[in-house]
Amino acid sequence: MGQLIPAIELETADIKALTRAVETQLIDVAARILNIPKEEVIIRDALPATDFGLAYEYWSNPALSANTYTEYFSQKLVDKAAAFYGITNLAADPKATGARFYVGPGRTKLVDIMQFEDVYTLAENISGYLKEPIIFSVDQTVTCDLYAKAAVAAGAEPVVWKVLIAERAGEVTF
Repeated sequence: MGQLIPAIELETADIKALTRAVETQLIDVAARILNIPKEEVIIRDALPATDFGLAYEYWSNPALSANTYTEYFSQKLVDKAAAFYGITNLAADPKATGARFYVGPGRTKLVDIMQFEDVYTLAENISGYLKEPIIFSVDQTVTCDLYAKAAVAAGAEPVVWKVLIAERAGEVTF
């Protein structure tokens, strides 16, 4: 299960080290699967529409039902790999309390499940970082479901994932 560390408990140096470690893991995965030298792999921040099929290039939730999981996104990672390593919820009164990730079409395999209500304890910093990133390899389908403790209108619960994308240099399309 994904262990989420509230950002307030981490020093800036810890966050930088965590991010560098995620980048290194992601480059290794992408280079191996794409069969290219590590020097030809670029790392960038995820673009929600481009990489995960959301309507816009910002994180915007679907309508969430109370006390159940709702699909946030499901997308095949064509010629790229992704590493989820943290989360921020920008809602004034957050209702989303958990998430689960699957790999494969039709939710073939549950990869991780997490409860992130703990990051809401300090209103001035509602971010958290995963102790271990959730890495999806090239050409895998990734599905993310959100759990909400109360119903939420579409767009009212901006759960922002901290995600890095690895791909061959020059491959990103807008």
